[in-house]
Amino acid sequence: MRKATKTQTVEVPARPPLLDAVREIDNVKEHVFPAEPPARLACRICAAPDATQRSEGLCWVCWRLKISAWQGAEAQDSASDG
Repeated sequence: MRKATKTQTVEVPARPPLLDAVREIDNVKEHVFPAEPPARLACRICAAPDATQRSEGLCWVCWRLKISAWQGAEAQDSASDG
């Protein structure tokens, strides 16, 4: 027969205190040194002043039209394949 052994339980905190300190430091950094907004450019298609480098130099309307055109072209290609 085996004897039942008692297992020792160790309590581990849900979040380490160091993690909370790092998050607090990041919050303070964001407050003191806010991220710079992206530079605004004129749209390459319609010259609206809302374009950014991240959107490939397109305003949100032209960028959305470009995405829609890609989706339409893909749908047309897949229809002609079948």
